[in-house]
Amino acid sequence: MLWTMAADPLRRVFDILRSKSSIGWSGSARGGPDRPLPRSVWTEEDFERIEWHDSKIHGYMNQLDEGRLLFDLDYHVKWVHPQPSEVFMRTSISPATLVFHSVRAIAGDADLDLPDEFQGIDRGVECPRALWESVQPTPPDWFLDGIGFSMAIWCDGFTQYLRRAPVLRTNCFLRIAERGGVCFDEVGYTQYA
Repeated sequence: MLWTMAADPLRRVFDILRSKSSIGWSGSARGGPDRPLPRSVWTEEDFERIEWHDSKIHGYMNQLDEGRLLFDLDYHVKWVHPQPSEVFMRTSISPATLVFHSVRAIAGDADLDLPDEFQGIDRGVECPRALWESVQPTPPDWFLDGIGFSMAIWCDGFTQYLRRAPVLRTNCFLRIAERGGVCFDEVGYTQYA
């Protein structure tokens, strides 16, 4: 099912997009095992240095009357290669709030299941033309691809806040209690070592 919306009617989109539980197991691309960012607040200016693959979505919040779209997710800050005696990679995970600013329009494909985790976020030029061409004459600013959804977003940019220091895990997500529940706070934790 292909859907499109301008900024005001975007609320319906979030009736379609609901979080569910799952675990992802593949690695990060741009962020990479050895390229963590040494701070807790990032913007579109950092795009080439961050990667959302396997970032579990715990919730979303629309503040579309203010032109904002927020996701609560587990962000993989760093992937750690296994030691010789280990089988699996480990990952440092931090609960994060991802905020898209000045959202003007979105389009999406909800044919698949409900949203679960990001497979990636790319600049809009990577977005399949069929997803956006009936909505806007130009490609979107951002393309969100995930398990259960694809979304094109026309907006001014994004800010991502890591709300707690990363913790090392062998699985790819934090339990709700570990991460402080579903949260959309827009404050980064203090710098970590």
